[in-house]
Amino acid sequence: MMKRKGFRVTALLLTMMLAVFGFAACGTETQGGAGGSQASNSSVDEPLSVEPEQTETPQEQEGEKAQETYEVSLTYVNEQYIADGDESLEKLISDVDGGTVQVSAGAEGLGEACEKTIELLRNVPEGRDDLMTVVDDRFVFNGVTVGEDGTATVDLASLPENGLDNYSEQFFVYQITGSLINTFEEVSGVTFTVGGKSVETIGGHLDASARYTVSDLDSFNTPGTAAAAEE
Repeated sequence: MMKRKGFRVTALLLTMMLAVFGFAACGTETQGGAGGSQASNSSVDEPLSVEPEQTETPQEQEGEKAQETYEVSLTYVNEQYIADGDESLEKLISDVDGGTVQVSAGAEGLGEACEKTIELLRNVPEGRDDLMTVVDDRFVFNGVTVGEDGTATVDLASLPENGLDNYSEQFFVYQITGSLINTFEEVSGVTFTVGGKSVETIGGHLDASARYTVSDLDSFNTPGTAAAAEE
């Protein structure tokens, strides 16, 4: 009987020890769980990093090309010179503000800008009674190309049916020459073709295939210099 009682006591003590160890283990796990929960909450409370928004430049947007804007400086006929025939006056008035033209950047865009500039010469700016133009409906332009040497080739669709007198032909050539050279630093000379081909003359008085420069323009426009005699 004593042995059996001792066994029971021993078993009871063993059971109590296991219970104590069990409670201790649960406490440790609970603390660990609480710690884990705190770590998780701490992670949530931290501010989230936000990637900076990427913005596209106009050139990167689909279908959009780089643009070039030119301030236009036009050349017109001096109306007083025509009215009075006074050789002490300049025949042309340059540096007339023509606003701006905007085209795609690049060589083709430059040619387009030259053509748009010539088209502006068809009209005299509002309020400028001192100006005249000979660039009118008699002339249709196919386009303008600018070579690497700075020569702007102005291509006409056709020649005027009734020809041009000496003054009109010169004014036509030099209005365009002055406007292109003064507006575009890339242009240093101007020549003319008709239908993409070289021609001897536009109106019968000037060499259309010649390269007209600022020196020719200044020589023509110098007061006291008479225009070339009509042929």
